[in-house]
Amino acid sequence: MTFFQRINNFYFWFFVGFVLWMFFLDGNDVLNQIRMRQTLEELQAEKEYYGNQIDLLETKKAQINDAKSLEEIAREKYLMTKEGEDVYVVE
Repeated sequence: MTFFQRINNFYFWFFVGFVLWMFFLDGNDVLNQIRMRQTLEELQAEKEYYGNQIDLLETKKAQINDAKSLEEIAREKYLMTKEGEDVYVVE
């Protein structure tokens, strides 16, 4: 068979049309798959970040068990005072 006889074959054109349909026109085409893969990778990185943040907050929460450490954090971070105390912030 010559090249032109193969091109005029119905099955050849059907295969070409099918490949074009699957790569460019279908709802799950190649470009859409690439975009979804990138979105998946971004979401997995975000999930890992927030998982690390949750672990960090859990360790901080575990450190605040007694009243003394809770008072220390309240004074240093939130500038809370007892009655009759004056707070001076020096930068």
